[in-house]
Amino acid sequence: MNFSRITVLLLVGTLFLAGCKPKRPVIKPSSAVVVVPVKLGNIVASTIIIGQVKAYDKVELVARVKGFLQKRNFIEGELVKKGQLLFLIEQDQYKADVIKAKAAVMSAMADKKNADIDYERQRALYQKRAVAQKEFDNAAANKMSADASVLKAQAELKNAELDLSYTQIKAPFDGIVGLAAYSVGNVVGPDSDSLDSIVKVDPVRVQFNLSEVDVLRIQKEIIKEGKDRKKEVPIIVKLIFQDGSEYGRTGKITFWNNQVNSSTGTFLMQATFENPNVLLLPGMYVRVQLEGRKSYKALLIPQVAVSSEQTGDYVMVVNKDKKAVRRKVELGRKKGLNVEVKSGLKEGELVVTEGLQKIREGMIVKPVLGKSYPLGNTIVKPLNGTQMPLPSDVNNKLNKKAAPAERNAKASGNVEQAKQPVAAADKKGEAK
Repeated sequence: MNFSRITVLLLVGTLFLAGCKPKRPVIKPSSAVVVVPVKLGNIVASTIIIGQVKAYDKVELVARVKGFLQKRNFIEGELVKKGQLLFLIEQDQYKADVIKAKAAVMSAMADKKNADIDYERQRALYQKRAVAQKEFDNAAANKMSADASVLKAQAELKNAELDLSYTQIKAPFDGIVGLAAYSVGNVVGPDSDSLDSIVKVDPVRVQFNLSEVDVLRIQKEIIKEGKDRKKEVPIIVKLIFQDGSEYGRTGKITFWNNQVNSSTGTFLMQATFENPNVLLLPGMYVRVQLEGRKSYKALLIPQVAVSSEQTGDYVMVVNKDKKAVRRKVELGRKKGLNVEVKSGLKEGELVVTEGLQKIREGMIVKPVLGKSYPLGNTIVKPLNGTQMPLPSDVNNKLNKKAAPAERNAKASGNVEQAKQPVAAADKKGEAK
């Protein structure tokens, strides 16, 4: 009887102790994130504003004489050369006017010849006192009148020839013509609307409005370098299209306005660009990037690593313990895919560029190193489930707190044996 009691008590105690055994802590798997080290690179002072392409020259083609539109010698929207015939107005009437004016000139010349002969005769007789003063004066007056008639006839001939030339409307420069307003057969004249327009597209002008602060900065730079802004401005002007591609040629600032717009606080400027392939079209909106000619050193991080809130910008940093730490930063200028960091980070620190939505501050993470390129053009490799090897210096920082068994195994050369218990414990933790 006593033996049975003892057996029962032992079984109850065993079950009680088994129930009181502490549970093995569940090991939660860490989230993998892409990180990129903060790098020191070169950056130049730059400003990006919206600009608009303007034709270097624009001319409205108008009819200066009245007549039927006889010919249109171009395809609408095509590039035409200087001096190319664009429109032809019926010439018959104006050719006849030229012939008539030439006949008037010939008649006036004949009258002039007679007047000159009579004048010379009367002058010789007057010197011999053979004629009266009045006869000589009449001859002189007739000569002057004949000279005037010749000049008048020649002027009328010139007008007639000009009117004839106006029947041919030619391109004043190389450019692109637009849509014609009149078809062949219409009567056009000085009272008609413009027949068409032509714009010069090589070179082109790009107009933009710069803030007072940026204008002041450029002015100080010019003064500092001792330059004359009329001859040389120490600014590189680039263009970026709406699709993000960059125009292959740099421009030159060719116009400064004479005052700041008091309503907007901006200053109108203009740059000129060569445009041999006609990529820049009048009216097109582009982004104008103004860059200084001198660079300076700055800390750079990918723009995708930056998050913003009401209190400012911040990034997530992975420290040596593989913990995600929130860090407030002050940003500067942008360079390619990167942005300048003025304060809040140090060179070599790891910032999270991908996987931000999966982590929070203080969380243990699995860092995956992204790929960086020089000059601040950092490209982050998409996370595909495989962990990329980290540089040796980063591995040393992240693995300072390795398990004692693993360190001992590394010392003895049996690394796989040391990893097996840890892997088994992870599996059990995940199962629980």
